[in-house]
Amino acid sequence: MSRDEATGAWHIDIRLVLHRGHRALDVTRAVHTATLAAVRTEPSVSVRVTVTGWSERPARAGETAPRRPA
Repeated sequence: MSRDEATGAWHIDIRLVLHRGHRALDVTRAVHTATLAAVRTEPSVSVRVTVTGWSERPARAGETAPRRPA
């Protein structure tokens, strides 16, 4: 998250790893919508959601999710 000093606009960049079986587009839209709802009182916000990989199962707290082989 960063704030443009000239305009005061917030820029939020979210990167996530999906659990197998979830559609990237559906999850991206849901995260984008929820993020905008959470900061709706801010006058100017841009949100970018990027799916960076997938996991066979959800990662546990403090655990790094495995990546798909290239």
